[in-house]
Amino acid sequence: MKLRRAPIIVMWLAIAVAAGVLVATGLPTGQGNAEAAGFGGVHPVGPPLIKPKTFAPFAQVDGVTLHLPQERPVGVMFHEAAHREAIAMAPYGICKRNGNPTRFRPPDPPAPGRPYMVMASRGRGTASTSAVDIAAPAGSILYAPVSGTVVAVKAYWLYNTHADIRVEIEPDGAPGLRVIMIHLERVVNVAVGDRVTASVTPIGRPRVLPFNSQTDTYTGTHDPHVHLEIKRV
Repeated sequence: MKLRRAPIIVMWLAIAVAAGVLVATGLPTGQGNAEAAGFGGVHPVGPPLIKPKTFAPFAQVDGVTLHLPQERPVGVMFHEAAHREAIAMAPYGICKRNGNPTRFRPPDPPAPGRPYMVMASRGRGTASTSAVDIAAPAGSILYAPVSGTVVAVKAYWLYNTHADIRVEIEPDGAPGLRVIMIHLERVVNVAVGDRVTASVTPIGRPRVLPFNSQTDTYTGTHDPHVHLEIKRV
């Protein structure tokens, strides 16, 4: 009886080892650390993908160049930030639609970059380019807009109602600035202290908001988008 059971035991051991190898090799690198009631934690989306070049720049603030977090976004739309600490960004590219002409005048000549839009005033009293919504195809991966260090990964409630994730990056050479990304899926690839490289390090995925967004008016679609702004600390 013992001799008959031996092959079966060996077979099950082989299956267990093979399963362990598959799970280990399938695990992506980096662990998120945002935790809050109702969120279920944050998990990685995949290993960093090495890009042959950086994505196009879309704005500049205090000498820091911000790169698109997605190579081919659906739209780049600047707007007034909700918080006054957000700094006005200098857009790159040609403004193809200016919905806030009383508060924004496109630079002439424009800096090289992809076309962008400026959305209509929200009556917030902040600069017309103090925030930007970058719409991307559903399910696409968003990459770091700057090279630097992750200083915060937080779960919070958007408008006190909708679960959302906030990532903050301190750009290299600019310790007094923070690049903020929100409207991310709960699946993110970074944790506090991680080094990120512009256009190379995956941050997460944009989330489809459960309500109509101002961006829908400008893109003509209800694509997910990531919101970015820069503040001083």
